[in-house]
Amino acid sequence: MANPLQDYVRKTDKELLQLLAHNDEQAFRALYARYAEQLYFVAFRKLPLTHKAEDLVQEIFIQLYRGRANAVDINDLRAWLLACLRNMILNELRTMRIHERHHLELSRQSAGHAADPGQFDLRVLESGFQAAMAQLTTRCRQVFTLSRVEELPNRTIAEQLNVSVKAVEKQVTNALRIMRKEIDFNESI
Repeated sequence: MANPLQDYVRKTDKELLQLLAHNDEQAFRALYARYAEQLYFVAFRKLPLTHKAEDLVQEIFIQLYRGRANAVDINDLRAWLLACLRNMILNELRTMRIHERHHLELSRQSAGHAADPGQFDLRVLESGFQAAMAQLTTRCRQVFTLSRVEELPNRTIAEQLNVSVKAVEKQVTNALRIMRKEIDFNESI
């Protein structure tokens, strides 16, 4: 019996992306088989935590699958995947550094107190997030939610809301500026 993926292995990335855009599950599996291990090793070299490296690779392929309708626009898939991975690793390292500084400061401040730093993190983040969301206009909040919570591509958001991609980008930029201002970790550290 022939392996159904074997026909897909011979296809170029561009051909597989075109098939993926038409919801071809085998094309997605072929792309995963082609790049997942390579991405994992890159992630593990930069972030030597097995579960983190695996999570990052999974997240990249989730993004690719969610944006499959626009996948045909990707000219160099390997470069796109590596760029996504690099950005995720940088975000992860930044988050880890912030948490380390935050926990260090918490341990200094509460040397005699038995506070749970994890719960404090959640309260501070949730409070800052809610305050920032309250400052956003209705449209800005809607665009931000679609972009950052539902992780939709800007083009998809623009089509759903019947606005330009530039308008979506501007709303996301405005929302992120307000978020950064409201959730300023440097003040609490």
